[in-house]
Amino acid sequence: MKKPGFGVIGLGLWGETHLMAYSEHAHADLVKVCDLDEKRAKKMAKQYGVKEYCTDYRELLKDDRIDAVSI
Repeated sequence: MKKPGFGVIGLGLWGETHLMAYSEHAHADLVKVCDLDEKRAKKMAKQYGVKEYCTDYRELLKDDRIDAVSI
């Protein structure tokens, strides 16, 4: 069974909490993160092992690998 792909928009306190949960969950694939602050997006992506990040939520929403998004 394919793991559902997740995206996180907004990487403040609660966004990082979502990153922790998804990155540790055995049945979740954390695909992409998004924040208006590119430095924060890049840092959080690296910290949680996410290969892709962006600064425009519309780019994240267009990604076909993402099944669910948390904001």
